[in-house]
Order: sequence, then C-alpha cells, then structure tokens
Amino acid sequence: MHGDPLVPIQTAPAGRSPSDDGVDSTSLEAIERQITEETGRIVASKFRICLLLSRIMLHRYYREAGYTDFKGYLKAERLPVNYKTACAYARIGEL
Repeated sequence: MHGDPLVPIQTAPAGRSPSDDGVDSTSLEAIERQITEETGRIVASKFRICLLLSRIMLHRYYREAGYTDFKGYLKAERLPVNYKTACAYARIGEL
C-alpha cells in the first residue's frame, strides 16, 4: 500500500464530466465553504481511526486474529492503512 490510503484521489467516472460530481455550488465562496466542512470531517475521521488503532494495540485485540504482536498484525495488511501510517496513528490515539 502506498501513500495515504485514507484520502483517496478520485476522478470522475468515464462518461461523466466534473460538473456531474454531486457538487451543486457554482460560486467560489460556496465551494470553499464545502471544502472547509469536508476537511473538518476528514480530520474527525482520522482522529477516530487513531483512537481505534490505539485501542487495538492497548487491549491487544490483534490476538483475536492470531497475531502475537501489534507489528505483526499491521504488517499483515488486514486494514487499508499502511504500516508506517498505522503506527503513527496508534501513537496519536494514545495521547
């Protein structure tokens, strides 16, 4: 897994133009407001993922899947988060 899989880059599907993207705004101000709102949701979502990864680590839930340590669990790529990112997120979740 490469890059930050939590923020996928998406393009318009074949046969659709960018104007068919579900964004109804036609003014810069409205689009900027939507970007700000979406960014807030992304930040909240990433923080929740930090808390969840931390819980797996601290409570050793990875043992339920047969892993002896958190590193082995993450290296098995059971989650759509690369190892380095997952380690960093788990540490953030501990705070």
